[in-house]
Parts: sequence; C-alpha cells; structure tokens
Amino acid sequence: MKGDRMAGIIGYGFYLPKYRIKAEEYIKAWGIFNAPNVIEKSVPAYDEDSITMGVEAARNGLKWFNIPSKDISAIFFASTSSPYNEKLSSATIAYAIGSTPNTFTTDITDTPRAGVNALFSAIDYVKAREGYAIIIASDAPFANPDAVYEHPFGAGAAAFIVGSGNNLLARFESSFCITKETLGERFRRNGEKFIRDLGLRTISYEPVITELLNGLTKNINCSIEEINYIAIQQPDGRSIYNTLKKQGIHTDVYKDGIVADKLGDLGVASPFFSMIKFLEKNEKRKRIAMIGYGSGGIAISFITEGSKKLLLKRLFEKDTDNKIYINYVQYLKQKRFLSSFKGE
Repeated sequence: MKGDRMAGIIGYGFYLPKYRIKAEEYIKAWGIFNAPNVIEKSVPAYDEDSITMGVEAARNGLKWFNIPSKDISAIFFASTSSPYNEKLSSATIAYAIGSTPNTFTTDITDTPRAGVNALFSAIDYVKAREGYAIIIASDAPFANPDAVYEHPFGAGAAAFIVGSGNNLLARFESSFCITKETLGERFRRNGEKFIRDLGLRTISYEPVITELLNGLTKNINCSIEEINYIAIQQPDGRSIYNTLKKQGIHTDVYKDGIVADKLGDLGVASPFFSMIKFLEKNEKRKRIAMIGYGSGGIAISFITEGSKKLLLKRLFEKDTDNKIYINYVQYLKQKRFLSSFKGE
C-alpha cells in the first residue's frame, strides 16, 4: 500500500543571516540581557524576512543534495513571522525556487512548533503519494525592544526535503503529540507585529517536554536511554539543560544539538538546526527525537541511515563562523525598530 511507504529526510539546507549581536551590547543599552546562556544571536539584515531566508534555505538544500526543483511536489512553509497575514508565502517560495505550477503549497503558522508540525504533515504526504516534499521552517520573531522576552529572539531558516525509499538520511519511526491551552504565553493578536507574553503559565516548557518524551518512548516501545539524541525547541540556552537533566538524561544526548547559545531563539526553525547538527555526525542506526513546543508540543523519532552524500556536506560550523558583529543601535535599525516604514 502507498501509505506503508517508508519515508524520511533525504536532504536539508539552511540559511543564517551574517549579522550577530552579543549579549554585552544589550547590557550596555539596558543593563540586562534576559536570555540565559545565550552568548550572541543572529540578526536579519534590513531587507531580510522569513520568506527571503526560506528561499535561500530551500535553494541550498536542493543544490547540496542535487534535487531538481521540478521534482518537488509539495512545499510546506512554517513561520510565526511571515510578512503576510493573508497570502501564501509558500507560493512565493515555490515561484522563487522554480517549482512546477501544480506543486501543492501550504503555510503552517501561529506557534513555535509549526515547523515540526509541518514536518509531520510532509511525512504523511510523502507516505501517501509519489514525489518529494520540502519543509521550510523560517523565523525572525519580533517583540517590543523594551520587553525582556525580546532579548533571545534570533533569525534563521532551515529546509528539510522529505522523500521515500532507500535513499534516506533519517527514516521516520513514530510520533507523539499533545495539545494544551497556554493562556498568556507568547501570543500575537490579529494586526499586531510584536509578540506579547504576560508571564502567566497554565502549563510550562518542562512538563510538556517530559510528557512528549514519555509518550514517544511508549509509542516506539523503548526506554529514554534508547534515544541517542534529542533535537529540541530552544527558547534560550538554559531551558533545555534544566528540563532534560531533571529526567536524568545525559548531556551527550543533547549538548551537540544546542544552537541557542550562539544563534538565539530561532522560533520554528530551532529544532531543525538542532537536528542538522546531529545529521552531520553522519552516523548509522541512531535514534533522534525531534521536539517542537507551543500550545503543547509534538515529538517525532527518526533512525539515522548515514549517507555518502553527507561526507562533504558538513557546512554548519563553517556557515555559523561567517558573521559580522553589530552594536545595539545597528540592531534596532536592522530590525526596523527605528524605521518609519511599516511595510504597508
């Protein structure tokens, strides 16, 4: 049956803005930097947004893994910071990367876990029909500059190409999802540009991650110890440590996937960048749990296959070293906090 087709990740790409701001620049301006364990973060250029970054990530993935854009039959775009409230950003990306007019396109938005949600949907899509799907998780979250929860917000885009058959980097194994009402936590009303957070928590990061891991291991009939790596949503550089250490999970399981310390909170793209770091280890038969958080959460497990295609593709560290540091005034300009242009 088509629905029984083995599916998984066959390629990936990413894009990071070259600009960075260090924690010390915030401290000079505000006397505080409220992003635990974040040393610096990525900053979009003045003319970059989640679509332009997503296009670059998609183009890189198709180029690095030699996949023609005409072979892509579906595009899933995930973001919490799309420049459009009503318009398919995925359609714009489809045109920019040269996919065919009959490509299925959809946007998945409104929560930091949208990226992993999109990945789950793409896997289901590929299991049911021929062709490749590409998931683009791209974000540059905005909040008022005088809000302390704005401090960790970074920017970046990752693209995963999903296919079926034997040529997989990582094979889909199972998933587990929970939905929770999270009143007062990280929301943005219609027509508002800036994220708000009331500091209220009806449910928090730690118990959700614990419940996701417990549910996932039950679904695949394994113990926590049988998960080799965890690629997880990272709102800052400390939450992941606090959460996983309390469960007795060894730091070797997640430390190499930490990206928030040098890139900040990448929103929907956060677990994708973490996953890329584990994929670039190019190991066989390793189980990776990929976790997205927001109004509950979703966890997907993969088994790595290893690939000759990855031997020369270890580009992550090289790319993250290609950076230009800016001061806080430059940061305000590039994020358009000082601009009279509202994009209308």
